Amino acid sequence: MTKKDSRKRDDFNSATIRRIKEMSGDVCSMPSCRVITGGSKRLRDNSFSIGVAAHICAASPGGPRYDPRMSKDERKSYENGIWLCQTHSRMIDADPARFPVDLLKVWKEEAERWSMSNVGQKLISQLDHDNAVRKAVGRSIAEFVGGGDSINAPIQDIILGYEEGLNELDSRFLVKVARKSDGALEHQIFSKPGEEGRFKLNIKNSENIENSIRRMVERGEKASFDRDEFEFSGSKLFEEISKGKDGRLHVGVEGKEVEFVIYLVLEDDNEEELANFKSTLVSGTKYGRITGQAFSGLLSVDFEFSLLGGLPKLNINFNPNTWIGQDVSRLGYFSNIKKIVRHLRGSGVRKLATEIIRDKQAYRIGLGNIENSSPFIDMMTWHVELINAARVISRVVFQPIIIKNFNISADDEEALFRYASLLEGDVVETVNSDHEFCRGTFTPEGFKNFDDIQHKENEFSVQFVEDEGRFFSLLGNGVKPPPIDVSIEKCTVNRFSYIEGDDIGMEGFVVYAANDTKCILSFQKNRQWVLDSRD
Repeated sequence: MTKKDSRKRDDFNSATIRRIKEMSGDVCSMPSCRVITGGSKRLRDNSFSIGVAAHICAASPGGPRYDPRMSKDERKSYENGIWLCQTHSRMIDADPARFPVDLLKVWKEEAERWSMSNVGQKLISQLDHDNAVRKAVGRSIAEFVGGGDSINAPIQDIILGYEEGLNELDSRFLVKVARKSDGALEHQIFSKPGEEGRFKLNIKNSENIENSIRRMVERGEKASFDRDEFEFSGSKLFEEISKGKDGRLHVGVEGKEVEFVIYLVLEDDNEEELANFKSTLVSGTKYGRITGQAFSGLLSVDFEFSLLGGLPKLNINFNPNTWIGQDVSRLGYFSNIKKIVRHLRGSGVRKLATEIIRDKQAYRIGLGNIENSSPFIDMMTWHVELINAARVISRVVFQPIIIKNFNISADDEEALFRYASLLEGDVVETVNSDHEFCRGTFTPEGFKNFDDIQHKENEFSVQFVEDEGRFFSLLGNGVKPPPIDVSIEKCTVNRFSYIEGDDIGMEGFVVYAANDTKCILSFQKNRQWVLDSRD
């Protein structure tokens, strides 16, 4: 297995990493994030961190924002580091043009000022903040209606009194007011039986309003108007509503429930159903639109068509977050998504056909391709490959692996696919001649043994444990694999003496690849996998 040469990277030492973290207050330095990056595990037997001491200018050539004018000491200095959560540390490196050096330095300075000013302040979560605001607003309303007595002001009586007042404004209408789960009030207004319930809606003329009304008529889309763009007349109820200073008016027709089916048209002209979407159809005088979901929300569709002719537009989106909270080995509709990926990645699909099913009648309405399909297919493919690898690991872990999120760093993603491959069997890699595997320093005992080694034409076999296994993030779970044994067959080991550095005067060795050198990796069979699925 090829080992990275860490000497080419100017990495921070542990003291610098600790200083970067502590000066930021152990929170992400991105201004819109500020998540806490370290804390105690649930059993309080150890701590963990989701923070990273990221380089502002890359630690090695070819990295994001690398500055060749910097010295090695400058690259691994405190001034060149910024503390970020794992998500944003990966983001700044994935798009360096969006996150230049000057911007990251501003983030670093602001984060340190923020951490300084918040020392001694009480920490409050977003949930606590929202609850406090909600309680304060509710108490103020209750005190106003209850004459200053917020404790004994019955909220339901307040809502009923408000509803009765609205019903007295216009006898032709029935008004129902309900308190939703999020605390908002929902108003439903119906015409009473035998009543026409007519009123006038006056819309002020403007180009934007004309466009909104045109789209409502031609496409069936709902039109929205700001409070100063409309007024009611002909009904005291609606006139009272229009007296408010804020709010928006939404006008439109309710959509019709339909089934929307997408078929794959294969090279032999046979068809296979891709998905059946429970959908809503809205249409106007010229255009129509269908939106819906399939496989419990894993797929969503947006289909636009013209009643006057012309090609329809079909867009499909994939939402993997539907799987969050499920056992990775028992995901709903995973086989369906795998089948879709297999078809769309293959060469056997010629076109896509679409049908509407309404009142048990099917109507073929389009034949074409998915617009901008590459991101959609790539996203599904990546998630399928990720889950397939996770399922391989789930077979050797004695607890269910529950999906918590799909946030995964590049290093953890590489580890996941590597470990899954090793579980399928030993990995054998052929290495180019003269490739340097590793180097080190002899102990006195090791130097003696080196002289006694029997070898043929300077060809050795070297065995070592690559690492003792480290926890990596797998779908939000901490997973630790067994140690990996590495066997390098037919390699060359050279001795030398250090003439500079900390090891000056000591005997060292370097391991090179020779012709036909092979590197064999395998898990230690007598060691178990460890799963830490706790938050």
